[in-house]
Amino acid sequence: TLAEALDRGAEDLLFKPFERDALQSTFKRLRIEPRDRWRGDLAPAIAASPRKTLQAMIPASSRAEDDARFRLGRSGFFLSGGLAPGLRTEDLVDFSITAAGLELRGTGRVRWTRDTLESPDLPPGSGIEFLRLDGGTLDAVLRFLEVQRPRASIPWR
Repeated sequence: TLAEALDRGAEDLLFKPFERDALQSTFKRLRIEPRDRWRGDLAPAIAASPRKTLQAMIPASSRAEDDARFRLGRSGFFLSGGLAPGLRTEDLVDFSITAAGLELRGTGRVRWTRDTLESPDLPPGSGIEFLRLDGGTLDAVLRFLEVQRPRASIPWR
């Protein structure tokens, strides 16, 4: 299932029927180390696209992976639906989030959304992939990844 793939460390989602350009773009992106992928400028097509603004402040819990409202993974984060209303798959977002002792600022893409009808035992929300991280955020995320070593790319649970 989708949840199992994400929890086991899937790095991206590819949907049938496969589109050649999407496959090539995904493979090209995944060959670049996260530090380099998230540091650079946005691709011109993304930079010119409209984006939503997402701001959230989540009181600190003991660890980022223990809070059901926010979960940080290897290449993005989960944010519960109450903190990110109205997001749809493929939306671009400029985010500013304070959670789990981290201040995250950058640009991301909504890779998936979940509602209570799909998964009644899990909170609704969105999985957001990092596209670009601001300097301090990039360093903080890389330190988090080094210490916590989360398995999920974008946490589902």
